Amino acid sequence: MTADGLDVRVARWVDAAAPHVVRSRPTATAETTSGRVLGVRRRRALRFAGIPYAAPPVGERRFRPPAPPVPWVGVRDARLAGSLAPQAGRVRRFPFGAARTGEDEDCLTLEVSTPGTSGRRPVMVWLHPGGFQAGSGSLTSYDGGALAAAGDVVVVSVSYRLGPLGWLHLDHRGGDLAGSTNLGLLDQVAALAWVRDNIEAFGGDPRRVTAFGASAGGLSIASLLASPRAAGLIHRAAIQSAPLAHVLGVDEAAEVADRVLDEAGCRTLGDLQGVPVERLLAAQAQVNLATALRAGPAGQVRSTFLLGPVVDGTTLPRSPLEAAAEGRLDPVPMIVGTNRDEWDVLRWYAGEQGGEDELRSWLAGVTGDRAEVVRAVYHRTEGGDASRVRAAVMTDLLFTRPTDRFVEGLLAGHSEPVHRYLFTWSRDRAIGAAHGVEQPYIFDRVRPWQQGGGAVLIGLRPPRALVRSLQGAWTAFAATGRPDHPALPPWPTAAGGRTMVFDDPPHVEVEPLAERLAALGEG
Repeated sequence: MTADGLDVRVARWVDAAAPHVVRSRPTATAETTSGRVLGVRRRRALRFAGIPYAAPPVGERRFRPPAPPVPWVGVRDARLAGSLAPQAGRVRRFPFGAARTGEDEDCLTLEVSTPGTSGRRPVMVWLHPGGFQAGSGSLTSYDGGALAAAGDVVVVSVSYRLGPLGWLHLDHRGGDLAGSTNLGLLDQVAALAWVRDNIEAFGGDPRRVTAFGASAGGLSIASLLASPRAAGLIHRAAIQSAPLAHVLGVDEAAEVADRVLDEAGCRTLGDLQGVPVERLLAAQAQVNLATALRAGPAGQVRSTFLLGPVVDGTTLPRSPLEAAAEGRLDPVPMIVGTNRDEWDVLRWYAGEQGGEDELRSWLAGVTGDRAEVVRAVYHRTEGGDASRVRAAVMTDLLFTRPTDRFVEGLLAGHSEPVHRYLFTWSRDRAIGAAHGVEQPYIFDRVRPWQQGGGAVLIGLRPPRALVRSLQGAWTAFAATGRPDHPALPPWPTAAGGRTMVFDDPPHVEVEPLAERLAALGEG
């Protein structure tokens, strides 16, 4: 056995990206609190996949908080990815990276990528996007090998329960369902506790854990920082493109849960434990659709986040925005930011169109008596295209304005530095700097994105400099708590609206979207 735990044995391994190719790879082992695991060296990093951080949430454990993983005897094969959480539409709605496995309710697993099992490297824990209804930590887009090798860090990608199985609020049903809320958030807490207890065996430092995540993953991190259940488990945080206003109160969450369960024909705990997951997912989809149709223009905002963290008074005592404003978030250094054109990816998927008449009607529904002011300003900033105006307004309502409020709260009462960014690079303005497009640069997984259909968003030859700047800043932040890197100009804190703009080249601006946000008003 070498210093980094690399075994002299060689494994026969099937490449998940090309299943017909069988390759020989050196293997490695690591000892966890549940048993020993066997990983494989891929390129410049070791990869351990499908490691359970909690017991399978099946049978009597369905709709229950996560329990400790079941120990095993001998060496567990951790060369293949764990199962995806069951989800409506699977990852077809997120085609920029392939799934390595199928779906199963036994999905509480994580992947570890590390340069070696000796040493005490910074740890980066990835919480994936997907609106709490789709995605997985095991998608090829989130392979942490390149990030681990380039930054000399340990990367952990977490899968957690999705949709009704992870995010229905069931406390109000009482009895055995008491405590069955925020299950997906509790899964994430269990994964972070696993990191604290096990990451030294993979060459990581349990005192330097950076949680980073996008969209639902970013909102999850903000919620974890507001939760007493996660206290002390996160030491730095990078919150990317998070819809920070979209947590649910208990009354709204109970109504959503009742509608999903009624649609699925579930009335008792026995029904819940036995109902096929496909029926639950179909019920969720029907409730999403009905909400959008019932609520009119504003329903496009609300139905996007019908499932997610619930302010239940226990796991989540207050929303992240309230916690930030009241100085009640865990005091850790933060990177917080958004992309300039978040909604463009969804506009592209949905084929959203429409002229000025449709835009006026829609704006009246979502911005009220400010509609004409908003229309005039956004027409000027977005080049006069009605479809682009609508997308920019959705971007700011869902992402930019809540992020501004979050950062303002942090600056007023947070004891640790906060750094703000805006990602603006795009191949053209037909589809701009859309939701998620910063991720392939952080992971250095541009090619899987392109092969999975993401070339329409990032082009065929995006600037390699973006990998150096984003990946370099994130790994420096994980190591030191500051995102200083030679590929960037000095990155000041967010005080005074100072923002690192990730473009080619990156540069610092003050309140780069101030005109758009002023038109929207406080909201």
